[in-house]
Amino acid sequence: MYGLYPGNLITEKTSELLEACRVALERRGDEGTGWCMAWKVCLSGPDSGTGNMHWGF
Repeated sequence: MYGLYPGNLITEKTSELLEACRVALERRGDEGTGWCMAWKVCLSGPDSGTGNMHWGF
C-alpha cells in the first residue's frame, strides 16, 4: 500500500496493482483507528453530496 500512498509506484499505468489496492481497502472496511484510518482518508474523497466516502483512485 505504501507504493500507492504516500509513494507513487502504483498509478493508472499499473492498473492491475491499482485495482488490487482498491479491493484490499474495500475488504478492510471502514472500521479501524489510528494510522489505518488516516491512510484510508488520504486515499478516499467525498462522494458527490451524500456524505459518504468513495475511493478516489
